[in-house]
Order: sequence, then structure tokens, then C-alpha cells
Amino acid sequence: MGKESVGEDVSKHSKELAKGTLFSFAGNAFFKIVSFIYIVVIAKVVAQDDLGLFYLAMGFVSVTAIADDLGLASSLARYIPFFQGKGEGGKIRRLVELSYLLVILVALLLMAGLWLSSDFIGQAYQNPLLAPAIRTLTVYLVLTNIFRVNTNILQGCRDIASLQLSQNLQNLFKLVITLALVPLLGSSFEAIAYGVILSFVAVIPFAFYRSRQALAKLGTGGPPLGTAQLVSEILPFGLMVNLYQSLGAAISGANAMLVGYFADPSSSAISVAVFTVVTTLSYALMAFQSSINSIFLPIMSNLHGKGNRQQMVAVTETAQRWALLLSLPPGICLILLSPDIISAVYGESFLSGSLTMSIFSIGLVLGAFTAMLPAALSSMRLVRVQLYILALAGALNIILGFILIPTYGMEGAACAGVVYSILSSLMYYYFARKHLEFRVPQITLRLAAAGLITVLIIMLLRPLVPVSVPIPLSGVYLADQIIALAFAVLKISAVGAVFLALTIVLKCFKEEDVGIVSKVMQKARMPDWAVSLSSGLLMFGVAR
Repeated sequence: MGKESVGEDVSKHSKELAKGTLFSFAGNAFFKIVSFIYIVVIAKVVAQDDLGLFYLAMGFVSVTAIADDLGLASSLARYIPFFQGKGEGGKIRRLVELSYLLVILVALLLMAGLWLSSDFIGQAYQNPLLAPAIRTLTVYLVLTNIFRVNTNILQGCRDIASLQLSQNLQNLFKLVITLALVPLLGSSFEAIAYGVILSFVAVIPFAFYRSRQALAKLGTGGPPLGTAQLVSEILPFGLMVNLYQSLGAAISGANAMLVGYFADPSSSAISVAVFTVVTTLSYALMAFQSSINSIFLPIMSNLHGKGNRQQMVAVTETAQRWALLLSLPPGICLILLSPDIISAVYGESFLSGSLTMSIFSIGLVLGAFTAMLPAALSSMRLVRVQLYILALAGALNIILGFILIPTYGMEGAACAGVVYSILSSLMYYYFARKHLEFRVPQITLRLAAAGLITVLIIMLLRPLVPVSVPIPLSGVYLADQIIALAFAVLKISAVGAVFLALTIVLKCFKEEDVGIVSKVMQKARMPDWAVSLSSGLLMFGVAR
């Protein structure tokens, strides 16, 4: 393949990456907004006893759902583009057919098992309402399996717009249907449960239709999928992905559990609440990376199917650069402006967690430098390597938690998280270099320098700027919170401006970045002068 052809293909994949990232980020943002409204609504309109019953019953159903698809749904996002890249469309068709069949059968079996054991669970919890609640929600297993197969097909086909539309419709239907059921069923468990169930019933036909359309665009040639490949390769891959995700969630929750265990019993619940709230806000950084990952994985799997290692490296460099450009500014704000952000978002009562947020965010920022490498390894079917990294780094995280938390509390847990991020990042880079021949690009080092210089400039200027607006100002709570939020936004904007200026000075952009920014601004119908001005400024930051 000639140099020019490679450049054209890389540009094509960069455009696809940018388009998918934008759809994913916009969809995720809308999803979180609707989810927040849903939580507020059900907390206000549903009785606490019924709400607690719903979450308790759903907890048992969710635990059962961890392995109810045999990993097949997770496999589709990787194997559909992989088989497409190899020109084996016949395997895609067979894989999809088997996925629907097997996930429904397994879900029905688990549904029956959970139904039969519901009375025992209810008796163990001494709650006569728990058994019928679990039985009501067991159908969730079948519905979510079918929905996940459809959405993973859409991701594998790189139709991120339809994927986000399906997920957001389900989330929106859940809110609307629940509100419609409350007047009919009262502020009860049934209103929430049927709202969730009917939301999937309403959206599955649409998701199925969109997945059929996406699959129709793929080829159907090549040999069919053999049972041996399904059993020895695809199923183990999906199960390991599910295990990797479950283990990651367990490690994330371990620090909060340790904080609660070692805290003074009289303040244990408060410590866990503060730690969870401030670290959850820090995890907002992950939204940028996950938005890129949703399209990055299928693109990389497709290239791996084609055996095009050179383009895989180029796309990884592009995705990693964008992840840093999007993650570093908010990360620096979370590190340096944690009191402002916590005060504006959560109020003064959570300010005790400001140092914890700063330390924890350092770990997430460091992790952003290798954020795309786990998905790159997944595209090459190296999930076993990811499990090894997660297990080793996670074990160290928990060990350090036992050592640091008794003395340093929440800050000790955050420090353990930083060490976890450093170790896992180094290991991800080692294996990406070994298997993908990935090297740290010069632009990545320049971005790191831009971030460090931004931190130094903000720290030097900080004595000249008040830490926060004194509260109260007007005596009206809402007005004071709006003022505090505006002051925090002003500071955050200043950090973003300094970082952007430094990325231009240090030449942290490529021409394709400028072209994509221009097209996004044009599609947003921004004035021509604004597009020209932005493009002109960014061109000064293009590495030659």
C-alpha cells in the first residue's frame, strides 16, 4: 500500500472517528440529563418503601444478568467489524442468528431459576413483598438481552447515531411511561417496574429495525461461522470482556467500601457519601474517553481483520490525541479548582472532599494518556492481557487502600487510585508497544507539557484570585448558588483558554484536526467568520 493511499485511509478513518465520537458524546450527554431527571422524579413521586423494594429486587436481577448473554452481545461489537474486514460476511449473519437464539434461551433459563428461587430470597430478607417484586422483574433479563444484541450490532456496524438513538429512546420512554403509570397505579413499585419493562418493549422493534438496516449494508460472502470458532474463540472473548467489566466495577467500588470500613462508625456513612460524590464527579472525565471508544473499537477491529497494522497505529494515535485534548482541560480544573467546583455543584457540606477530588483526578488524568490502548488490545482479542493488568493493578490498589486509608482516610484511597492509574497505564503501554508496535507520539509529549505548564501558570495566578465567592451574597440560596456556579465557570474557562493557547504554541494539532473542527462548526451553522478565525488560529498549532 502506497504512502498516499495510507494517508487517504487514515483521513477517512479520522472522519469516521470524529463523527462517531460526536454522536456518542451528544447521546451520552442527553442520556445523563434524562437519567438525572428520572432519578429526581421517582424520588419525589414514588414512596420510599416502594423505591427501596424496586432497587433491592433489581439488584438481584442485575447480578443474575451479569453472564446471562454468555458474552455474545459484547462479542458482536468486535467480531462484526473484524469479519467485515476479513471479507467473511457469512460469519456475521450466522453469529447474529446464534446470538439472538442463545441469549434468549439462556435468559429464559435464568428467568425460570430466579422465579423459582424468589420465595427463598424473600424469606431470607424477611420481606414478603420481595418475592413477587423479583418475579415481576425477571422478564427484564430477556428484554435487556435482546436490546443489547441490537445495540451491539449497531456498534459493530459503526452506526453510532442509531445506537445512541436507541439507547436514548429507551431511557426517555422509561421516564415518560413511568410518569404515565403513576396516576394509574399510584406511587408504587409497579409504576417503576412496568415503566422499565415497557420502555424496552417500546424501543426493541426500532432497535431491531435499525440493526437490520445496518447489517444489510455488509457483505454476505465467505464461509459460514463454524461451531468450533464460536465455542473456542468468540464465546471466551465475550465472557472475558464481561469479567473484565465486572472486575473493573468491583475494584472501583472497593475503595469506597474500605473508606466506610476504616472510618469512625459515627461518621462512616458521611465519609462514604462524600468520597463517592466527589469521585463520581471526577469520573466525568471518562465521558470523553468512552465517547471515542464506542467508535474506536469497531474501527480498530475492522482494520485488524484487514491485517493493516500501520493504519491501526495511526488511528490509535489520532484517538489518543483527541482523548487528551478533551480530557486534560477538565482534568486540570478538577485538580486545581476542586473547592470551587464542589461548592458550586454540591454545596459547602461536601468541601471536605476537595483534596480527595484533586488527588483522585490526578490519577484519571494520568490514565488518559493510555485511555485508548485497552480498546486497541480488545480489537486484537487480547482481553486476557487486560484482565492480567486489571487484576495486578487492582490488587495493588486494594493493598494500598488497607495501608493508607486507616491513616489518611479518603485522601489515602485517592492516593491508592493514583498508583493504580500509573501502574495500569505503564502496563497498557508496554503491551501496546509489544503487540501493536505503538510508540508515544511527539504530540503526546507536547500535550503533556502544555498540561504541566497550564498547572504552573494557574498555581502562580491563584493567589491573585479568590478561592471562591463568599456565600451568602444575596441571602437567597438559589441566587447565591447561581453566582457561585458562574464564578466557577469563569475560572474553568480561563483554564481552558490557557491550555488552548499553549497547545497552539507547542504545535499539538494536526491538519486533520483543524479540518474536522471546521466541518463540525459548519454543520453547527456557525458564522463563516467564526469558522475562518478558529481554523486560522488552530493552523498555527499544526505540527509540520
